[in-house]
Amino acid sequence: MRTKTAFFRGWIGLVACVAALGAPVVEIVPSAVPGVALSGPSAPDFASRLAGILPDEEVLNRLKPAAGNILILTNSTLRAIVFYTLRFEIEGQQPVKTVSADFDDPAIGGKTHSFKPESYRLVSIVRGLDPVSDGLATESRNPEVYRQFLADSARYSGARVRVSLDSVVFDDGQFSGPDRTGMFDRLRQQSAARHALLEEIRSLDASPDAALQSRLEGILANTSTDAAAMKQKALARSFDAVLRRRGHGAMKIMLENMVDYPAIRR
Repeated sequence: MRTKTAFFRGWIGLVACVAALGAPVVEIVPSAVPGVALSGPSAPDFASRLAGILPDEEVLNRLKPAAGNILILTNSTLRAIVFYTLRFEIEGQQPVKTVSADFDDPAIGGKTHSFKPESYRLVSIVRGLDPVSDGLATESRNPEVYRQFLADSARYSGARVRVSLDSVVFDDGQFSGPDRTGMFDRLRQQSAARHALLEEIRSLDASPDAALQSRLEGILANTSTDAAAMKQKALARSFDAVLRRRGHGAMKIMLENMVDYPAIRR
C-alpha cells in the first residue's frame, strides 16, 4: 500500500505535468498583509497542507486535472479572518477578476464560521473554494461537484494569471491590504447596515410573527443596489427563510448566534 507521503509526492509531481499541458501560469504577488499569504504547488509545504484540507485520496484524484489551478491561503496570525478578497489579473482580459469570501453567514451563525488562526484554505481562479472545500471533502460520491469545477477550470487553460491578496478583515475589525478593489468603504457601509438590521430584529423579537414577517418582506422589496441595502437584503432573506420554515424559535436562536463584530478600521 502506498504511504500518504508517496501519494502526495505523486500528486504534486502531476502538478508540473498539468502545468506543462496548459494549466494557468500563475504568478503570486507577495502578500502585503503580515501573517497571511498565498502559496502554490511549488511551495515546499503545499502537499502537507493540501492533505490537511482534503485528506481523502478519492477527492484528490478527482481534482488532479485542475491541479495547477489550486492555491492555498494561509492565516498564520493569532486572529480569525472574517473577510478577504483576492485579485486575479488575467493577461489580455478585462476587467480584473476578484474572488471574495465573507464568513458572515447567518444561516450557520458566525461564532465558529471564520478563517481561524493558524489555519489554511483552498482558493482558485475559478472561485473561492471555501466553504465549498468542505463539500469537496465530504461529497466525493457526487461527481457533479468535480465536473463543474473542472469545467470552470478549463476556461483558464494556458492563461497567464497574476494573483494577489487585496484585502483582509480580522475579527477585531482591523482592515489590512492594498485594497485596489475599494472594499474598505463598501465593507464599512455593509457593517453599519448589518448592525442596524440586527438591532431592529432584536427590537421586534417580542412582536407577532406577522409584524416581523412584514418588516423582512419590506427589506426584501427594496430595489436599491448599494452595498448597505444588499447586505440587509441578504440577511433578511436568511431570517425570512428560517422564520417561514422553522418558526420564531429557530430564528431567535439564529439571531442569538449572530456575532456583533467591531467596527471596521484601518
